[in-house]
Amino acid sequence: MKNIVLLLLAIICPAFASFAGDKGTISGAVTDKKTFAPLQGARVYILGTTLTDTTDIYGIFSIKSIPVGICTLLVTKSDYENGSVHINTKNKFISLVSGDYKSETKSHQMNIYINNIIFPGRSFTNKYTGSIKGTIRDRDTYERISGGSVDLIGTKIRTNIDENGEYVLAYVPIGTYTVRVDKEQYETNTIVGIKVIMGLVTKYNFKLHQSKNIQYYDGADRIQRYPVDPSQTQSIKTTRENELKGVSPAQKEKELKQMPGN
Repeated sequence: MKNIVLLLLAIICPAFASFAGDKGTISGAVTDKKTFAPLQGARVYILGTTLTDTTDIYGIFSIKSIPVGICTLLVTKSDYENGSVHINTKNKFISLVSGDYKSETKSHQMNIYINNIIFPGRSFTNKYTGSIKGTIRDRDTYERISGGSVDLIGTKIRTNIDENGEYVLAYVPIGTYTVRVDKEQYETNTIVGIKVIMGLVTKYNFKLHQSKNIQYYDGADRIQRYPVDPSQTQSIKTTRENELKGVSPAQKEKELKQMPGN
């Protein structure tokens, strides 16, 4: 039995009558079954044709010039079990059913999302994922912050904060999540309860506090001064010869004993 989880099973969508010779486009995305992280570099084929595509950094693919009829969309990636979907665009309905293309048992499985099937006179659209996007700002200055990362806790879905202080977590399965923002020199900000709604964009803007442990160096050397303990210092008294004139022998001997080396 194939261990592929297809989030789209036996979905049937109304369409118009087909036209002979029609060609259309099928697009979607591929993610890891457990983490829902986008799978970049997966190969997507229409079996029996030379039509193919490779998923991008977001796991997205799009194949054009597909003839009307029944076709099998096959997805392969190293270390993953193959995934497939049977698509029927021949009749007045566009239908999709999970595939049964067999492959060797491997350590990872994939999810296949079919988002759009577009043929002249009819189309199929299914959006069962959403996204989270927003800006990252300094709480005190309100300036946008670039760099750092945004993570969806409990998954491997993450993204970087771009040069404009913006982030996008794309193709997130519907649900409620905890989102964490990490940025050097700032305290980590974690928000619980961000909801992802099917087909919609959830906007959430973060404001970060600068870390209390940051030490700024202004380029000037600093010298720390400590109070002087007189009992721990040494002093040298110099006595000139003319100062010894008129001094009693006993006093002179005392002065000599106080000189260094004696």
